[in-house]
Amino acid sequence: IARTEAQLTGQTAELTVATDRGADLLTVTVDVVNLAGHKLPSGLPSRRAWLHLLVTRGGGAVVFESGRPTGDGRIEGNAADQDLSTWEPHYDLITSPEQVQIYEPIMLTYEGGVTYTLLRAYRYAKDNRLLPAGFDKTTAHSDIAVHGVLDDEDNFHGGSDRIVYEIDIGGETGTLHVTARLLFQSVSHPFVADLAETNTPNPPLVDQFMDMYDPAANKEEVLAQVQKTVP
Repeated sequence: IARTEAQLTGQTAELTVATDRGADLLTVTVDVVNLAGHKLPSGLPSRRAWLHLLVTRGGGAVVFESGRPTGDGRIEGNAADQDLSTWEPHYDLITSPEQVQIYEPIMLTYEGGVTYTLLRAYRYAKDNRLLPAGFDKTTAHSDIAVHGVLDDEDNFHGGSDRIVYEIDIGGETGTLHVTARLLFQSVSHPFVADLAETNTPNPPLVDQFMDMYDPAANKEEVLAQVQKTVP
C-alpha cells in the first residue's frame, strides 16, 4: 500500500497554476501533466481523476470551489453522481462551481443508454482520460480514440491538458488563496451505485463489498497539489 501511494502521489501527475486578477475577474489556468506511460486513469473504467479547485479569502472563507469531494465517494457538481443516466462533459473553460473537469470513460450500451456494467458496454460516450506523452489523438485507432472532446480542443493533447477557470470576484479586495488538486478514485460513485443494485443472493458478494466500501474513510487519493497566493 505504501509503495502504491508513493507512486500515485509522486510519480503519476504534475500540476502548474497561473493566475491573472482583474477588478472583478480572477482567471486561473491549470495545466495537468500526465507522467504515466498510458492513459490516466488506466485499466478498469471504474476509475476517474478530477480537478478540485478551491479559492478562499483571508480567514478561509470560500470564494469559489469546483470538484469538492463530499466524503461519501461523490463529487459535488458532478451530474453522474446524482443521475446515472448522464455525465459531466469535458471542459476547456469553467465558470461555475457546478462544472467539474473529470477525466474518465463513460460507456454506452448498444441501445445508447449509459451503463456501468462491462458486459453491457458497446461504445464510449466520453473518454477524456489524460493522454500519455506522444499520443496523437488525430491518428489514434478507434479502439483507443478520444471521445467527448472537440476535435479543435488544442489544450487537450498527448501528455497534458489545460483548463481555464474564470471566477467572478466582484467586491473582493484582499489576498486570495488558490489550491488546485488532482484527485483519483479507483472505484467511482456511479460504479458503486450501479453495483449496489445488482442481486447476487448466493453468495451475497455485493453485500460483502458494500460492507467494506461504506465504512471506508478515504475514497480518493491526491495525485498532485499546488497552492498559490494572489495579492
